[in-house]
Amino acid sequence: MRFLALLAVAGALAGADPAQLAYDARQAEKRGELTRAYTLYAQAAAFAPENKKYAGKVISLQRAALESARVVVGGGATPPLASTEFLSKLDPSDLAEVKRLQPPPRLIVKPGQQAFAFNGRIREVWQDALAKCGLDSIFDSEFQEARDVQFRLDSASCAEMIRALETVTGAFMVPVTSKMVLVAKDTQPKRLEQERTVAITIDLPEPYTVQDFQEMARAVQQAFELQKFAIDPTRRVALMRDRWHKVQGAKILFEQLMMRRPEVMLDIEFIELAKKRDTSMGLSLPTSLNFSYLGGVLNSRPSVSSALSLWTFGGGLSMMGVAAVGAGVFGSLTSTRAESIYHAGMRSLDNLPATLHIGDKFPIQTQAFIGDTSGANAGGTNVFRPPPQIQFEDLGLSLKITPRVHGTEEVTLAIESEFKVLTGESLNGIPVISNRKVQCQVRLKQGEWAIVSGLVTSNETKSFSGIAGLAQIPGLGAALRKNDRQKSEGQTLLVLRPRIVGFGASEYVARDIWVGTETRPLPAI
Repeated sequence: MRFLALLAVAGALAGADPAQLAYDARQAEKRGELTRAYTLYAQAAAFAPENKKYAGKVISLQRAALESARVVVGGGATPPLASTEFLSKLDPSDLAEVKRLQPPPRLIVKPGQQAFAFNGRIREVWQDALAKCGLDSIFDSEFQEARDVQFRLDSASCAEMIRALETVTGAFMVPVTSKMVLVAKDTQPKRLEQERTVAITIDLPEPYTVQDFQEMARAVQQAFELQKFAIDPTRRVALMRDRWHKVQGAKILFEQLMMRRPEVMLDIEFIELAKKRDTSMGLSLPTSLNFSYLGGVLNSRPSVSSALSLWTFGGGLSMMGVAAVGAGVFGSLTSTRAESIYHAGMRSLDNLPATLHIGDKFPIQTQAFIGDTSGANAGGTNVFRPPPQIQFEDLGLSLKITPRVHGTEEVTLAIESEFKVLTGESLNGIPVISNRKVQCQVRLKQGEWAIVSGLVTSNETKSFSGIAGLAQIPGLGAALRKNDRQKSEGQTLLVLRPRIVGFGASEYVARDIWVGTETRPLPAI
């Protein structure tokens, strides 16, 4: 390549006549000297860059000239895949291949429907028809069609016209630039020689599984018989390599197969409500009497608290006293209310589970060494004590939801909810965990709320204390005793709502894939 480019530059600097160079190139092309013809066209194009036909000839003869010069052409046909294993890690050579094997330019033609009517030699009909679409044309060196044709279309687009013209004339065209095409005789060797081999990459943004990627790759590769189709799940990139008419159809099919699944937004509310009410009221009567000697012999007179009522009887050295607690009327009320509301939102794809945990991770020792480790063995070293094993339990709410979308209005939710709390008890030093688990399925309309699970607890405790006998008198006993009442209520609700935020492939219009036959693919317009 560098040698040929230097020849072109040398010819341009020498001031050669581009017309004479082009004439010599045509003669060399007729004699089959493709390398010389390519060099002369390159010199003419370098000296007259405004002449698009010279540049087009350089591009059209490049591959044949390099092959005749025994230089390997990058992007040529490669052997088909020998393996059906599509998952692989792309190396730097694969990524460099993508930069080197670029797709052909997209032709820019006049839009809309037109009428086409041409008579004459095949070469002249091609030139006139392409010119009406705003395209320049060059012809392959072996294109020697001299017969006359009559071609007429009353109303057709340029793409339809080119397809019909290829069928009538037995020729095909290959884009050289966005405004120039190469016309050659329609044979399998010529198509293999002129049609460009390309390599492209496709990003894989959707969270599909590796098995999904492999199944989609197998379907596309078998449908189009691609030379290479590799998927790198690490980079999340797919690589395709083959002739352009195959790759462009395979790309459309793969993107449609990979079209996003329905997306569901799950609004979740976890509500905990706890109420507690303690009341204490009644009459406090003395339930015991304390007799004390108040005679004062040997300074034995006790001190009496002012909080006690002292009743005395006797006198002198025989004085006695009785201390009693005073009666009292009392009443107290304690009321508490606690409310916890957790709002959460999860986004998931159709038939893919979404998980949520509200709570803490609690460490529980599941295994420990119990024994005497104070002694020493015969070697004088301490006895090995294995470290304990700890397992973390998810306390609180653990939720797993798998949505399944039905059209655009309804969603089925497969729900697995688990609620774990500490009971305050232990067994052999291991805390006991209370576990409540609910598994269910519910079908909801778009935006409809549902109470998936609920737990209602209610506890009430009553107690009283007083003088035996008096406290148990019907009716009057309630006024002569202390009455305690404790009441607690708790409610736990799990409420959720699905919202469809992205529709599936079935709700979109699929693109038509027209690639032609294996021997006569459609033109790239």
